[in-house]
Amino acid sequence: MDESVDYRDPDCWRRIEDLLVRTPPVPSGTADVHHCGPGWSWRPRIPDFDLWLVFDGVGQGRLNDDLDLSLEAGSLLVLRPGDHGTIDHDPARPFSVLSCHFSFRDPGDGSIAPPDPGLLPRRFIQVGAPGQLTGAFRHLVRAVHDPSPLRTVEARARLVEVLAEIYRQDASAQGVAATTLNPQLADAIDLIRASPAKRHSLAGTAAAVGLSTRQLSTLFSRQLHTTFRDYLVESRLDRARTLLTETTMTIHQIARSLGYGDPFLFSRQFRSRYGIPPSHYRDRG
Repeated sequence: MDESVDYRDPDCWRRIEDLLVRTPPVPSGTADVHHCGPGWSWRPRIPDFDLWLVFDGVGQGRLNDDLDLSLEAGSLLVLRPGDHGTIDHDPARPFSVLSCHFSFRDPGDGSIAPPDPGLLPRRFIQVGAPGQLTGAFRHLVRAVHDPSPLRTVEARARLVEVLAEIYRQDASAQGVAATTLNPQLADAIDLIRASPAKRHSLAGTAAAVGLSTRQLSTLFSRQLHTTFRDYLVESRLDRARTLLTETTMTIHQIARSLGYGDPFLFSRQFRSRYGIPPSHYRDRG
């Protein structure tokens, strides 16, 4: 059985994030775009991890003697160390493939840190919407071969980006929604956080991002588990924490800069949200 992450576990995303942070994936330097010739045939025996994404062509294969593969554009293999098999394509419709070898490493000494197999994506995923993954994968391949300064940092960041998208696609293919922020909701958040002192209205903000008031209100509830009004207060108080710790502004100045006509209301809301008054929060810092 292909041991892999169970997306029905509500704690799985935290554990995946922990894996990618504590033992970050590192490209091995072997990353390429392959346009396979008509006589091409692959007999993989993998020493490390290998991402292998078909973006053109059709074919078939068998992995580890028990997993039959039907491959086309959007077919993704997430191969583990020791995996082996046979993969062939239709000579009339040869494969074009993106690939990248990598390993999980201990950030302290750089040693290989084998991950829990129960936190890995499935070995074979038919990606439903491959465009975003293909684009991210191309950037990863370019970063691996880029000779410019900081190429290693960029390549590692690109690999994490690709893996994050693979996890989302794997979850989606198994009928588990890996919710990402609605773009119009993200625009609304940007408007609010850019000007926390402004008296944003639900109607005005919804119009600015191209939604009805009901649609925007529903997005705040479903994706952020809060109301539009409560998010306005939260954004002001979050900004207040920054001003308290990073400026010499007085409490009254901070309250006025955040649109509070009554500094006592600001103090009450701050205490209610964080458990201590603004002055104590500053002293603690």
